[in-house]
Amino acid sequence: MKLITGLTVCLLLFMAGCTMQNSPAQKPQTQKLETQQQQTLNEDVLQNTELASRIKERAKTVDAVEDSVVVVLEREISVAAKVTGFDRLRLKSIRQEVYQEITKMAPEYKIYVTTDKKLFAELQKLNGQIQQGKDPAQLKTKFKKINKNMRG
Repeated sequence: MKLITGLTVCLLLFMAGCTMQNSPAQKPQTQKLETQQQQTLNEDVLQNTELASRIKERAKTVDAVEDSVVVVLEREISVAAKVTGFDRLRLKSIRQEVYQEITKMAPEYKIYVTTDKKLFAELQKLNGQIQQGKDPAQLKTKFKKINKNMRG
């Protein structure tokens, strides 16, 4: 019985030693891959920020739109337009007009437009998190949820 226990302990120690040798060799590859992914993400965010800025200005040229928030991730654009006063009586036509203006600028993107105040605030918050460089996976999840809410 002692012999079996001794052999089992030796075998476990041997296996633990083997995994320790392989572990450091894998880390640099993982770090290199993460660095490349981060660089790609940074380039995408820079391009998306530039496009978002142009779209924001274009959306504000539509009558009745006082302010707008734009988030661009991957091939999707979400726009929240701030409309107040009596202009809120014609929200559908304002959304359509904003949509048409943005489609002219970026026809290859899928575009979502809302005039909902809550979604406006959520997009502002998401935009701030993108600027801070938060976790891309979480940002994409939040972005998809907001877009789902925009569809109604």
